[in-house]
Amino acid sequence: MTSSELNMALISLKRRENREMASQNMEWYLGRYNLSDDERQAIVDEDWVAMWHCGASPYAINKLRHMRLLSHDDLAPIWRGMSRVEWESFQAEQAARNARFALAPEDTQWQR
Repeated sequence: MTSSELNMALISLKRRENREMASQNMEWYLGRYNLSDDERQAIVDEDWVAMWHCGASPYAINKLRHMRLLSHDDLAPIWRGMSRVEWESFQAEQAARNARFALAPEDTQWQR
């Protein structure tokens, strides 16, 4: 089985009428596609990592993410295997480490 049906099922969510049908009954909606049990379950469970492992493209996964009104930051800890608290701590650590590289407006020529 290829991942083309999986990607088509996810990409189809870019259309409003498809999102509405999927929101009402995702199992029924997915019945329109020739998905494996693992692919279907990954979408129904909104298991983002499982979708990736099944072969879903990031572009296709984003269609479901948009449908669920989730931001990149909502999924970032999941991709890294972190809790939300761990993710926020990681972001704070990275910001502190990178602060010395930040340019102040007076440091940039185009601001003069």
